[in-house]
Amino acid sequence: MEKEFIHKGKKFNLVGQYAGFVSRLVAFFIDVFIISMILITISWFISTSIKLFQLNSLVHSFSKSFPIIITIEEILFNPITASLFSLLIIFSYNIFFWTFSGSSPGKSIMGIRIVPLNGNKISILRGLIRYIGYYISAIPFGLGFLWAIIDDRRMGWHDKISQTCVVYTWDARPDEVFLKSHLDRLALRSKKLEKYLKSRKIRIKSRKMIKEKLSQ
Repeated sequence: MEKEFIHKGKKFNLVGQYAGFVSRLVAFFIDVFIISMILITISWFISTSIKLFQLNSLVHSFSKSFPIIITIEEILFNPITASLFSLLIIFSYNIFFWTFSGSSPGKSIMGIRIVPLNGNKISILRGLIRYIGYYISAIPFGLGFLWAIIDDRRMGWHDKISQTCVVYTWDARPDEVFLKSHLDRLALRSKKLEKYLKSRKIRIKSRKMIKEKLSQ
């Protein structure tokens, strides 16, 4: 179902309109939550498997014959390795969904989608450039993300680098809904004021007519 709102008697459709900063921010946090759940699930699965199959004892028993196993274990369970693995999951998550559907689960929930400016489907290369652009946008205190607030096409630095924009695709609420409600109120008040002025004009006109008749 398409999202429409009415202002001054005209219908405005959000489909294809540039997605606002708040919609994109909420989508981002939804994706962060999903990725966190994926990482927690993987971590739980690994730790449970180690305990269930007593892999620690097996590793130590084999390490007597193959000392390299201890080195491999230290590398695999090193905090740096865990961080790199997390980054790989985050990278794979974004690139897969961007290139597959142009929208991550968070963006799909918010009804927004990434669209290249040339109208083509997002390629792996473009997705990679956009992902790198995330870090560029985040470095100066997130200024690259905040840039979408003031940009005419709601494009952050990562959008400009990858030549993409984010648009509404289905029943999504605009960030400017508060502005729309105020505009509706102003429109209602202007109508009331217009009616009042018309009534005043009629009264003044009638009074003038009465005065003219009395003067005659």
